[in-house]
Amino acid sequence: MKYIKLCKNCQNNRKDDDIWGSGYITWVADDNFECPICKHKLVDTVLTGDEEDELSDITRSASFYDSMIKLKQDNPIEFQLKMAQFKNQVQQQKSVASSSSKPKCPTCGSTNIKKISGTKRWLSAGLFGLASSNIGKSMCCQNCGYKW
Repeated sequence: MKYIKLCKNCQNNRKDDDIWGSGYITWVADDNFECPICKHKLVDTVLTGDEEDELSDITRSASFYDSMIKLKQDNPIEFQLKMAQFKNQVQQQKSVASSSSKPKCPTCGSTNIKKISGTKRWLSAGLFGLASSNIGKSMCCQNCGYKW
């Protein structure tokens, strides 16, 4: 299991609270234990790569990482409970974001919609003139047929 490396020098001398911008936490290739920013020796943290992935979805705050590292060292059970809560929270945010970003039919609320192509609109206008139902419309619901 690979652990995230920490530069104690960058941790002590950081100017901002961003974990990546300050060189505070880093991935290292192979057995390179030198900080890419200040060239000091890196030390292992108690955070695994998977845990860091989950935490980075929440924040990039170095002080938050400090707290989570301390929590895992002092109380691993509480750490696991917090990680489970964070994971659920991130999953909920992602599901809300993905469902709210999909366009919906204003009539029936369906996400089964299709864009009306410019070619189809021109052809329809050419055949039916101003009576075309596609003039000024760009989307069509595949469930109820409403165009907007």
